[in-house]
Amino acid sequence: MLNVLIFDPERCCSSIVRCILRGRGFRTSVSHDLEEAGTKFETGLFDMVFVDASAEPEACALFIESVNSLAPGLPVILLHRGGIPECLATTETFRQIAKPIRVGVISRAAEQATQALALAEHRRWPRRAVDITIEVAEGQERVTCHAVNLSPGGILVESIPRDTEANRMFHRFFTGSHAQPLTAVIALSAGEPIRLSGTVAFTEKAQDEKVCHAGIAFKGLPQAQREALERMIVGAA
Repeated sequence: MLNVLIFDPERCCSSIVRCILRGRGFRTSVSHDLEEAGTKFETGLFDMVFVDASAEPEACALFIESVNSLAPGLPVILLHRGGIPECLATTETFRQIAKPIRVGVISRAAEQATQALALAEHRRWPRRAVDITIEVAEGQERVTCHAVNLSPGGILVESIPRDTEANRMFHRFFTGSHAQPLTAVIALSAGEPIRLSGTVAFTEKAQDEKVCHAGIAFKGLPQAQREALERMIVGAA
């Protein structure tokens, strides 16, 4: 399952785009603020980006430039109304789509981006799909999670499927405030497990308003530890 970041400063079309993409089997996360969108993207957990430039085109241009710099070749799909703003005229994007939003057009763009990713030779961070159970802790409080994606910049975790109590604890943990760094121990192979530390970069809720997945951004990793994590991820591919 691929992860899509939707940047919508106007707070206009993100709910529609998210609904379309979720229906096609994508995980989504929405940002309306430039700084928040950048924090999310820097986790290295996203595979494509939708940007609605109907409002704040300068912020959209800055964000797209950052995406292209950090992850050359990652598909950026630009949505616009009434023509592409001048500040975005020369910005490199995968597709440009005029509004209003149409289900078929958004679906085809996401499918084409998925196909392009399969042929991509380079990405800023090696992201890998994983399927492991881990504990995320803050001090003495901890929660059991299902880790589904891992990059040197962060990890994406979900609640344990079909476990009502685990889901309740997951929601409570990730909607609470965190005064201390979150920690987790990751082991993808027979090698030495790696202890990681980070902060919550984003959460996403399901239709029942419960947190369904959370992205944790690694913070302050020593270079040696980051390199060990990269080797672990590549070795698990």
